[in-house]
Amino acid sequence: MGCKGMQRKTALTDLKQRSEDDWLIGYNSQEFFVLAERVLEELRSHPQPATALTILLAERDPLTFLAHFIAACAANCCIVLANPDWVPAEWDQVFELVQPDLIRGEVAKAEGRRRREAGKAGEAGKVTQNSLATRRKALLKTSPTEMLRVSGMPKAAHNSKLRTPYTLHSTPHILIPTGGTSGNIRFAIHTWETLMASVGGFCQYFEVKRVNSFCVLPLYHVSGLMQFLRSFTTGGQLVVLPFKAVERGDRSSINPEDFFLSLVPTQLQRLLNQEGAKEQTAKTQRTDEASSTQRFFPTFDSRFPILNASIAWLSRFHTVFLGGAPAWSDLLEQARHHHIRLAPTYGMTETASQIATLKPDDFLKGHTNAGQVLPHAQITIRDPDGNILAPHQIGNITIQAKSLAWKYYPGSPGDRDRLIATLTPSPTHMLFPRQISCSGGLGELGPQKAGSRGEVPRTQSLDEAEIFAHYHPQREEKEFQPDDLGFFDSNGYLHIIGRYSDKMITGGENVFPAEVEAAIRSTGLVQDICVIGVSDRHWGQAITAVHVPLHASSTIAALQAALEDKLSKFKHPKYWVAVAQLPRNAQGKVNRLEVEAIANAHASTVPTID
Repeated sequence: MGCKGMQRKTALTDLKQRSEDDWLIGYNSQEFFVLAERVLEELRSHPQPATALTILLAERDPLTFLAHFIAACAANCCIVLANPDWVPAEWDQVFELVQPDLIRGEVAKAEGRRRREAGKAGEAGKVTQNSLATRRKALLKTSPTEMLRVSGMPKAAHNSKLRTPYTLHSTPHILIPTGGTSGNIRFAIHTWETLMASVGGFCQYFEVKRVNSFCVLPLYHVSGLMQFLRSFTTGGQLVVLPFKAVERGDRSSINPEDFFLSLVPTQLQRLLNQEGAKEQTAKTQRTDEASSTQRFFPTFDSRFPILNASIAWLSRFHTVFLGGAPAWSDLLEQARHHHIRLAPTYGMTETASQIATLKPDDFLKGHTNAGQVLPHAQITIRDPDGNILAPHQIGNITIQAKSLAWKYYPGSPGDRDRLIATLTPSPTHMLFPRQISCSGGLGELGPQKAGSRGEVPRTQSLDEAEIFAHYHPQREEKEFQPDDLGFFDSNGYLHIIGRYSDKMITGGENVFPAEVEAAIRSTGLVQDICVIGVSDRHWGQAITAVHVPLHASSTIAALQAALEDKLSKFKHPKYWVAVAQLPRNAQGKVNRLEVEAIANAHASTVPTID
């Protein structure tokens, strides 16, 4: 098994081919296959086999999550991935958008019951959670009929008269959550084919047949999900560990030289700056010395932390992908100093992860960019009129890719991000019905009260928000224009400037946050930084630095002085707001809406810098 011919395979084919493999390191692989087969049997025994089931998947346990996911793919279901850590207001958004037939995950079930009970009695329901191991064992022993009963499906879902039937999909549909610019939850709709196109392009670009992955990122997120799919569909192995466990030193018994690791910048920073236990460092170095493949460990440099166990471990990986958020120059220099085979990437949920990546050898030679485009994708740089720009000219990034999602659900025409399909299918090929369904998929949003908690604004008609259901080879050349600005250099390497919507206009001058943030980080006086523009009657927008000071001496005066020779005067922050930490999600991305609220709350009380 490998990458060749991947797009002709199905999830069911992979499930059968790997049934005897011990591929899930740290878990019982046979338990995974037994559970997957039981779930597949359950899905096939549904009372309406001609109807595509919608499954809300929010399992915390990796084995249970993966077994349910691959079984649902094999059954050609509509799979809605969810973050178990969403707060009630976010769950309210999800349940307004999705009326699932089956709910997987104790938190999601509890939220579903809370909503039903709140509707009946005005109270939130409570649930007692069993241990993950106990729940898995119970599922293995449960009959398909009983599994339907205990799945968390609303009672109305069993009533066929209340369902809005639609044709069973010829391929599974995977709804992956992605944050919109409005801050509301929305999903990018992928199919098995778009995800496999991403896997195929990855294998071709890195010239590998089997992919071994070490996953510390959430499986419900595209960054974690694609690591599973690369390994499972190519015959590779997979390690799934929480990042906190890795920080504690739990790093499995695998040989890192055979594995790909994916991190976000804040995770890399924490590992590089971690205090390493001397005993573990010595043990790791002795292992390296005994290995047939020697790694180069550089001499001491006072600018960087001394070699610790985490650094020694990171430097042994085949490749360490870095994505999810912009990386700052000092972080990249530190990784290069320690000879970590870093591979900065450019990609997103809509493209099923990376579509451009800087290869490790190029990174170690001193390149600092997003690398070259993977073979399953095409990127062009365009001006506002759509004309393709020459190398070194900054413009809008425009993407064509076989891995591109069909569209968003729900759609938001006001967003800068745009998914544009070049072929419109007939109405019978639409994935979701126009009416509200009690349980059969995604329906039209009902009226919302303005300003209500968990509000999902109705910004367009359902026709505009619907997703194309079937995979058409002639639709491979879809076009997607994210909110990103960049340019290609003369060697074909992609450089990312920043998001267009983040651009600040202060005193008539255009300023991008990434440049200001990089300059502030380079002072060595902050632990974390986010720069935004707040409304100002004099400047139009006043540049505001919301930062986490490194120590007590990181005063505003010290920061101002350190920036004198790093930035033009008009790019200097007018406001400085010190906080204990910045609001970041599990992928390391800053929640800019929360930062904006923090900045606005302080703007009237924090001194302005002229």
